[in-house]
Amino acid sequence: MLPEEFDELSSGASEIALVKTTEVIADPLGHLSAEQVESIYQRYLQGEKVSELLNEFSIKSNANSLLPLLPNLERKDLSCPHCTAHATQKRAARNRTANRPVCTGCDHTYAIYRGDTCGCRGCISEYLGQLNGDGMHCRVPYEGLTLREKVILLASLMMAAPTDVTCLSFVQLQRWHRRLAPTSGYQDKCIKDLFSRRIILVSPETSFDALDFYRTYERYDFLWWVPNVSDGADGIALDIQSLQMLIAYDLDRNKAELEPVLKELIYEIAEEELIEYLNYRVENASVKFKAERATREVLRPLLASSSVSNIFSIIWKAVKQADKSLEKGVFKGATHAGNWIPSAIVRVAEEEKQYEYDRLKGSKICQISEVIYSLILDDPDGSFKMPLPRYTAEVMRPVLEGISSAKGAKIA
Repeated sequence: MLPEEFDELSSGASEIALVKTTEVIADPLGHLSAEQVESIYQRYLQGEKVSELLNEFSIKSNANSLLPLLPNLERKDLSCPHCTAHATQKRAARNRTANRPVCTGCDHTYAIYRGDTCGCRGCISEYLGQLNGDGMHCRVPYEGLTLREKVILLASLMMAAPTDVTCLSFVQLQRWHRRLAPTSGYQDKCIKDLFSRRIILVSPETSFDALDFYRTYERYDFLWWVPNVSDGADGIALDIQSLQMLIAYDLDRNKAELEPVLKELIYEIAEEELIEYLNYRVENASVKFKAERATREVLRPLLASSSVSNIFSIIWKAVKQADKSLEKGVFKGATHAGNWIPSAIVRVAEEEKQYEYDRLKGSKICQISEVIYSLILDDPDGSFKMPLPRYTAEVMRPVLEGISSAKGAKIA
C-alpha cells in the first residue's frame, strides 16, 4: 500500500473513531433502562467499584466517575412555593451529604438540614417582608418623628455615599472611615431604634450573604437600608437626599427646642468614646478586659468634672498600670488584671494630675457627633476638651438660643 493511501485511510478512520467516541460520551446510558440505572446507583452506594459497574453494564465513557453520567433524581413530590414547578436533585456521592433539590422552573432550592436557607429572588423577597413587616406598605409620616430620631436619622443618611441615592450602609470598611457611633453596641442600638419604628427598612439591594449573616447572628453589620419616611399625602417615601435636606432645614429652624435632646446625646456619645478608647488601649495590652459595666459606672461621674480628653489620659494610665502589674506577677492572670482597671481609673482620677490627650491618630468623630457639633452647633472642635456641664451651659445653650456663636462662647 502506498504511503499516500495509508495516510488517507488513517485520516478517515480517525474521523470515524472520533465520531463514534463523541456519540458514546453523549449518551453513555442510552442502552439501559431506568431500573438498571437505579440499580447501578444503589450498588455504587453500597461500595461496588465504579470500573466494575462500567464494565458489567457496557458503559463506555472517558469519565472517571459514575455520578456525572447518572441523571438527576426527579422530585415531583416537591412543589415550588414561588412557581409551582417540580424539583430535581443531584445524586449524592458515597459517604457524602445529600444535595439540595433545585426547582426546575426558577432558582429556588429546598432545605435539607436545619439552618439551610435559599437565596432565590422569591425567598429573599419573602424574608424581606418578614423583616420589614408593615413598613413594606406603610410610610412613617415626617411629623411623627421625635427630635432624637431626626438627629440620628440625619446622621444615618449622611453615611450614604454621594452615589448611593437609594440606599445606605453602616459598614466601616477602614478604621479611619467615619462610623455612625463610637462603639458597635451603641451603633446597633441606634439602628435598632430606627428599624423598630420602621423609619428605615432593609433594602432589597442587600445581598443574600448579608441577610443570612443577620438571620444567623442578628447583627446589622452588612445590611443595606432605605429610608421609609414620607412628607405628603401621597405616602411616597422620600429619597435619601430629599429627606436629608428636610431634616437639616428643620433642625436649623428649630434649634431652641433641641437642648434636652442634644444634651442627652452628647453625654451618651462621650461615654461611648471613652469605652472605645479603653477598648483600643486594652487591645494593645496583655490584660483581658471583661469589666465594662463596672467601668462605665466609674466613668460617668468623671464626665461631670473632667473633659473626655482628660479622661483619655486617666484611662491610658490605668491600663498601663494594670499591664505592668500583670507583668510583675501581681495578678493571678490577664482577666484578674482587666477586672482591676475600674479601680485603677478611680485611683488615677483622684491622685494623679490630669493631662489632655488627643483622639486616636487617623480616627474621626462619629457621624452623630458630626451632626451635633459641626452641623447644628457649628463647632467642629466640640466638647472634647471641656467638661460636659460647662460645654452644655456655656456653649451649647447660647448657640441654640441664638445668643452667641460657639467660637464666641468659648472665648468668653
